[in-house]
Amino acid sequence: EWFDRTRVAQHSVFCLCPTGDSKGFTARLYFSLVHGCIPVRVDGHRRSTQGPNQWRYPFPRLLDWDRLVVDVPWAETPTLLRRLKAFTAAEITRRQDYLHSVAHWLLYDTPGVAEDAATATILELERRLLPPSTPNAQSET
Repeated sequence: EWFDRTRVAQHSVFCLCPTGDSKGFTARLYFSLVHGCIPVRVDGHRRSTQGPNQWRYPFPRLLDWDRLVVDVPWAETPTLLRRLKAFTAAEITRRQDYLHSVAHWLLYDTPGVAEDAATATILELERRLLPPSTPNAQSET
């Protein structure tokens, strides 16, 4: 390979992440997130009648995906460069700071980090499978 993708991603502000054949969370999206590059998810499913974002990002309770990812519908790709240039330095810094603060939720087996992707998966399963606790549940015994 004629360039180091990791180094390029680490020194880039935005990383294009076209969906390709996948409608969901792609390897490109994950790669950009773990390398600190703001993902620009270009939805390649032009014929979708459901509209953009009809699928879900992982760990919605833990991560604010609107702050992490720039979602671009296929129809808006002609104005993509203009849209990215319109981001202020302050907005880019806010997004990058947030990305760095939550990246541990996307990594597995990170030394010295207790809250990783495995923990996030367990918390998400717990939220989906267990009934919500009631405030007076302990006093009923």
